[in-house]
Amino acid sequence: MELNGTIVGRLGTAPKQIGQFGTVNSIDCSEENELLVGELGNWRVRRVTLQPM
Repeated sequence: MELNGTIVGRLGTAPKQIGQFGTVNSIDCSEENELLVGELGNWRVRRVTLQPM
């Protein structure tokens, strides 16, 4: 998502398979090109490395 709110891409889909997200309840983007995504429904945290375009 860009700073103005424009969605530029999507990661995964529901439910619990590899590469899919359940109920996302938190996202941390304190490192460049890396997201930590907390999933409440699956009780896990995923690290997602972004590849700049």
